Amino acid sequence: MNRQRVLDRFIKNPLRWGWIALATVTVFAIVVSTVLVRRVDETNFKDYGDATWWAIQTVTTVGYGDIVPTTGAGRFVGGIVMIVGLSFLTVATALLTAAVIETVRRRRFAALEDPVMTELKALRAEVAELKELLGRH
Repeated sequence: MNRQRVLDRFIKNPLRWGWIALATVTVFAIVVSTVLVRRVDETNFKDYGDATWWAIQTVTTVGYGDIVPTTGAGRFVGGIVMIVGLSFLTVATALLTAAVIETVRRRRFAALEDPVMTELKALRAEVAELKELLGRH
């Protein structure tokens, strides 16, 4: 698929693509942080299962505290995962809010006559009337 088609599809449905990008970044953050924290803090993370559990609870901002990194590098990874988790919640909230507002906006304009179109129709009628008057003289 060429770049223009991808761009056109994104422009037509940015909310959908926003959710896809958000989910992709979140899954990527979980996978990368699982591997990193397991390698930099092997004492607290005995296996990849523990590391994955920690990454999921950290990125979702639950943070039970049952498993925590204690090395400097592990805490650094944890900080990055926390920022990604907060970004996830912020962007998810914004996307949901935008979708709700767009739905309400569409319903409102569908129910009401667009004032610009009403004015345009009135102007067209006036122009037609003026043409008719000018045609008579």
